[in-house]
Amino acid sequence: MLRIFIIFLVLNSLSFSRTYLSEIDSLKKIIKTADPTKMDYHNANLELFRRYRFNNRDSAKYFIDNGFKVSKKYNFEGALKDYHNVQGLYYFDEGNFSDALEQFYKCMQISVNLKEYGAVGYSYNDIGYVFYVQGLWDLALQHYREGLEGMKIQDSSKLSPIPYLFQNIGLSYGHLGQIDSSKKYFDLTIKFAERNNDSVRINHTLMYLANIYSRHNINRIKADSLYREVLNYFSRDKSWIEGYPYTLYYMAINFQEMDQLDSAEKYFMLANNELFDLGWEKKTIDINYALAILFLKNNKFQKSEYYINLNDSLINKFDSHDLKADQYYYKYLFFEKKNVIDSAFYYLKEYSDSKDSMLYSSVTGKVSTLSKNMQILKNKQEKQIMMEKNVQRIYLLLFIIIMTVFLIILFYSRLRIQKKNIVIINEKNEALEKANLLLDDANKTKDKFFSIIAHDLKNPIGAIKSTSEILNNEYDLFESTDIKESIEDIYKSSVSVLNLLESLLSWSRSQRGIIDFTPENFHLILLINNIFQLFKNSVVNKNIKLTKNIDEDFLIYADSNMLNTIIRNLVSNSIKFTPENGEINITAIKEENNSIIIISDTGVGISKENQEKLFNFGTNITTPGTNNEKGTGLGLILVYEFVQKHDGKIEIESEVGKGTKFIITLPNEQ
Repeated sequence: MLRIFIIFLVLNSLSFSRTYLSEIDSLKKIIKTADPTKMDYHNANLELFRRYRFNNRDSAKYFIDNGFKVSKKYNFEGALKDYHNVQGLYYFDEGNFSDALEQFYKCMQISVNLKEYGAVGYSYNDIGYVFYVQGLWDLALQHYREGLEGMKIQDSSKLSPIPYLFQNIGLSYGHLGQIDSSKKYFDLTIKFAERNNDSVRINHTLMYLANIYSRHNINRIKADSLYREVLNYFSRDKSWIEGYPYTLYYMAINFQEMDQLDSAEKYFMLANNELFDLGWEKKTIDINYALAILFLKNNKFQKSEYYINLNDSLINKFDSHDLKADQYYYKYLFFEKKNVIDSAFYYLKEYSDSKDSMLYSSVTGKVSTLSKNMQILKNKQEKQIMMEKNVQRIYLLLFIIIMTVFLIILFYSRLRIQKKNIVIINEKNEALEKANLLLDDANKTKDKFFSIIAHDLKNPIGAIKSTSEILNNEYDLFESTDIKESIEDIYKSSVSVLNLLESLLSWSRSQRGIIDFTPENFHLILLINNIFQLFKNSVVNKNIKLTKNIDEDFLIYADSNMLNTIIRNLVSNSIKFTPENGEINITAIKEENNSIIIISDTGVGISKENQEKLFNFGTNITTPGTNNEKGTGLGLILVYEFVQKHDGKIEIESEVGKGTKFIITLPNEQ
């Protein structure tokens, strides 16, 4: 019976392959005939990128470049945002996460300008996924939730990003081991899809639900039943072309976990053949690794080595450090299992060096991006100064001509004209001096900026280097618990670096003026409740009492995203400098013209000297918390700048040893 079922799947995949090629030809015909100022043209162009994305990178890049060229030519922002999105996907596939994030943020900014809030939600979803694939599931959850909160219109249509956000929140909770929360969001996804008769989304979610049953050993028989239901659906409906091979792949993993190794091998092979027929060679790499591990566990070294070596030729087609690092890792596993110690040690070292290099590239990539932005700003200012100098020369030339013509006619008029032009020259000189001062300030800001990067990156990256160096050199001397503690130290240092880069990115966007400022009236209590939930674990760990004195109907006029950043940073700062068993309170007061938010704590307090320096970018005050918590030093700078954006003010009342109050005053809607 299983053999007949497999023959049916193979014949079905051959039929789909012919249909797939026919669809590509149809899309190319649309591009040749469609109006480039209409979305029909761009939808075909974008779909061709998706078809070539995994099997022909040059063709995929061609359709991105073509789309950028045409949309910019006709100033078609609706299409331009989509090309920023697929450019981000292209970088994502290469493992270039910093450039991918930059493209997704550009897509989001255009979507906000166009008031396409569904597209804003999709951008949050893409940004969250960048963190998700790196195993940073808390950060992924944060962005998925921001995507839900940022939906200005509760769109219940089939094209809404809400089911994607629900589904990805469920996946993140699954990886965090919070199974009940994971199921809850999968159920929400299915209910949303049922309202829209979206069978593809329903079966997509059922596949992930089966993964939860299988991965966490809840009910693998139930998982197999769900997989077969989903596979039957995707064998008929190919609108989500990944659904069919992905389901085969997950079924194989489930068989492997149930020790049904023959069935696991067959379904891995079916998934591999299906992806190969689609031309998605990059996707077959993971399946080759799965087959290699399957045979390795059964000491079938020849077959295992065949699939690992098969990936050598595939990986050479893609310029990806991630893929090369994975290949080193699986070769290490292979030789370790064979007990070939020299080769195993060699590939383990190559894997470690490759990961170190990728971490360095990620950090320097962020710094390079910000440095380029500073250079662009400098170039613009230099061009502005040059234009003003040219205008000055033109005025001077006109002045000489006028003087020559009217010198003989009227001496008195010449004096008046000369006096008037002297005034103009003085004004231009003053303007030029102001421009030079602005340029000098920009250069000083850049120097301070790199000083902060060097200072705040030095300790965590140094900790990563020293800890990994000790592990590398003295590995055999460590107990397993010591190794785990060292890995946790490396992880904490990596998170510290990532938090710094996140703050730097927010600061850079603020400096470049690309953060949208959209104040509106909303209930403050909802924002405060979200922040309390965010810091729930932190206050529990230090036994801090976190309270609020805010009316349920208290309305505040502000940009919700900026105010979230302001209060979140101040609460984080209070938690950092409040000892165990302390208290933190948030109070809101409504006045006739202003709204006042007071964040008070019973922490260590701030000296008068440091209060004066607290919001000064050049001083960069960073002090360890009461439990030696680390900070980046940029949080309060962002707070100050975002309060200024609201035409508000922030004040500090603090006494060393007694605590601190941050008082934020924001104007009400006029």
